[in-house]
Amino acid sequence: MSVTVAAELQPSRCVIVAVRRHRREPPEVLAGASFANSADLADRLREFRRGWQLPARLRLVLWPRIGDAGVTPIAHKPTQDVKPQDAEVMRDRARAVVQAGFLVTSVTPPHRALALLASEAASSPTIVLALEREIGCAVVATGGRVDDAIYLSWPALRPRDDPSAMALARYQFGAQLAPQVRHLIKRGGGHIGDILACGSLADLRVQVVPLIEEIDHEVQVLDAAFSGVSLTGELSDAASLAAFQVAVAAAASAKALGLGAAD
Repeated sequence: MSVTVAAELQPSRCVIVAVRRHRREPPEVLAGASFANSADLADRLREFRRGWQLPARLRLVLWPRIGDAGVTPIAHKPTQDVKPQDAEVMRDRARAVVQAGFLVTSVTPPHRALALLASEAASSPTIVLALEREIGCAVVATGGRVDDAIYLSWPALRPRDDPSAMALARYQFGAQLAPQVRHLIKRGGGHIGDILACGSLADLRVQVVPLIEEIDHEVQVLDAAFSGVSLTGELSDAASLAAFQVAVAAAASAKALGLGAAD
């Protein structure tokens, strides 16, 4: 029995989870938290680590930043793949995690962690969407293997007092996201099984309704328990479950993914 810690570091926030992996039983999430990626992030992470007496070793899912090569504004057609971040950039962006006392044992991009969410799907390709506040990733995966992936950015969708204005903003977002999803379906030969969605985008179930109408395909929001994992405590409500899927996938994986995997 061992405890694995994983963090998902985005431009605007950091999610961290601790998962206990049993030899003959499903993994269990022990603790989880979400913090703003701000000046006090190292202090918040250090407090979380000490409060739960967590091991120092940590698997890191590191998002690119808005403006990085390969991160495409949602209204534009993707023209290039996201390239791996070089070691110096990764060290700089993960500085707060290290300052909190963690030893980063592996670094993986989100699309590889997202592919794990499709690993138990049918043999047909699955699209997995991670929709965050200002950035997102869409991956086509078959059996846990990445077939294709794109990264998109958009202006933050902020709550509005006028329900009509909020509904219009949701439909505009769905209308912009739909061509990106259709493009992935086409590049995958048109043979797509499930489309899954997770992330911290507010009211995620409501946000995907316009997308469903645009592409005429059901989208399953991952706000139920992660497959094979018992979720407890701070991760028990639906909004948290959708936001924590990537970090839980990275921690619950039998082995670390990505660059410099050492655990």
